Amino acid sequence: MTVNMGANITPNMAGSLAPKVKSYRIISNQSIAENVFMLRLHAPDLDETCSPGTFVEVQLKDRSKILRRPISIHDWAVDAKELRLIYKVVGQGTKDMSEYQQGEMLNIIGPLGQGFPLPEPAETSGEKTCLLVGGGLGMPPLYELAKQLFSRGHQVIALLGFRSRNDVFGVEMLEKFGKVVVTTEDGSCGTAGRVDVKLKELGALADVYYACGPLPLLACVNAELPELVGYLSFEASMACGMGACYGCAIATRHGLRRVCKDGPVFQAGEVIVGGI
Repeated sequence: MTVNMGANITPNMAGSLAPKVKSYRIISNQSIAENVFMLRLHAPDLDETCSPGTFVEVQLKDRSKILRRPISIHDWAVDAKELRLIYKVVGQGTKDMSEYQQGEMLNIIGPLGQGFPLPEPAETSGEKTCLLVGGGLGMPPLYELAKQLFSRGHQVIALLGFRSRNDVFGVEMLEKFGKVVVTTEDGSCGTAGRVDVKLKELGALADVYYACGPLPLLACVNAELPELVGYLSFEASMACGMGACYGCAIATRHGLRRVCKDGPVFQAGEVIVGGI
């Protein structure tokens, strides 16, 4: 199904607001999968400026590690004043984060970046079927996106790809909002293979797609669903996280763009790095 969504998509401009330095108390920091942790923060000043697909920059307690760590915003609850982040232990910095304890304070900057644009509510623009594709740590920002799409009356289908059963997380979270299809490279959970084994089948049902994950996954989604309006959330190494250093710049059809400031979400077909 191909639909012109241009007139019915609301840009996500949360990242254009001035980022704020904040100090939040840790509610919990728990493992939810192999080397994957959910960090829950008490955020008394939390408001609606957060949006799906944006991120925060976390300052480590070890000040010898100068650079902050960019972490996607997984979810937030304004009424409960709670912000949730999901991260994976991939180096010493995130290993240190995994040892943070309840009651400790965490210094962050955010929200940062441009998030996923949302279709208008179904009651005003008609119901849309939205395909959400995530690979590994591409899942966390899709949760809040699914929640908001569902609240606007749209159908949600999520396609999640992982290496093996031990890496799978987030399925039950997303099942609250729609159908979830899982693939694993070793076939230990769901369908054997990568997300491409299900892309065309599920893409045929969709009006728009949203994808988040490593570059090969984004390139695959972009190539397999060329007729659909889509939005891709890019991963990149970041230094400042606010667009000043251009360390995360990528080539687009409109020149260099910063993943941290102009992204991390770009419309499919805009970015030309890696053959996309």
